[in-house]
Amino acid sequence: RGKAEAVRWIPCKERLPEESGRYLISVLDGVGRRTTVAPYQPRYKAWTMTGRMAYWKVIAWMPLPEPYMERRTDG
Repeated sequence: RGKAEAVRWIPCKERLPEESGRYLISVLDGVGRRTTVAPYQPRYKAWTMTGRMAYWKVIAWMPLPEPYMERRTDG
């Protein structure tokens, strides 16, 4: 994935993820917008959300950033 894509929200109307995995998503939850993380399965073209989250509408997504790693300094 390119750096520009990693920092840009991708509307679901534009396209969905090509690979299964966990993504940062923006949703409409009936009251407003919120951001959360959810798995996506391209085989089924479905976000895996349970409970009350199953009713939320995913409107945009982006890849998760790389995990934080502390820099080692020699010295």
